[in-house]
Amino acid sequence: MPTSSPFQHSIRKPLAEMVVEEVTNIILNGNLRPGDKLNEVEIAERLNVSRGPVREAAKQLQEAGLLEAFAYRGSYVRKLNQREVAEIYALREILETTAAANAVRVAGPEDLRAIEEALRDTEMAAFSNARGRMIEADVAFHLALCHAGHNMRIAETFSKLATELRLVHLMMNSDPGQLRAAALDHAAILTALRERNTDRAIDMLRGHITAERDQVLQYLGPHG
Repeated sequence: MPTSSPFQHSIRKPLAEMVVEEVTNIILNGNLRPGDKLNEVEIAERLNVSRGPVREAAKQLQEAGLLEAFAYRGSYVRKLNQREVAEIYALREILETTAAANAVRVAGPEDLRAIEEALRDTEMAAFSNARGRMIEADVAFHLALCHAGHNMRIAETFSKLATELRLVHLMMNSDPGQLRAAALDHAAILTALRERNTDRAIDMLRGHITAERDQVLQYLGPHG
């Protein structure tokens, strides 16, 4: 059992919660890809903790939908198929276009500032080609948009969908050009919201979502 942990001096969060965050980061940074096995011994050694917190983290990430468990085989990063991806994006389009239409009417200055802050994060992540950071910034942008529509059920549903969206992003090629194009799309969507242009906001959002969906489905064609 490790004698010294990088987490031992932290009193802000329980150890299990911090291990969940670290394992999530390992996945989102591309060190583990969809379909890869989570090696609990290796992760424990890497984080300098015992296997117990790693095992607990794996259970929590299974419940969140980021990992899936197989009897006698262990935990694997969940891998989505084409049907699942198509369904995720169909639901996402309904949620976000409805939220955008609402946001044009009711979003206040604080809502727009929250979207802008998330936009800045996506721009910084995209132009530094920081994939894991881009995934989180992208989710934050679209969640802020959903909140700006002031329909909490839409925001809550999107938040639950976010884990699967993270998996989708992991399945995409880490192309700096695509990351920058996504950041530019975000900027155009925010501009349309500020101008209170419903048609433009919905068109930009729908095009952004559809292009991303098609990239993933194209990749999945020969890869599963």
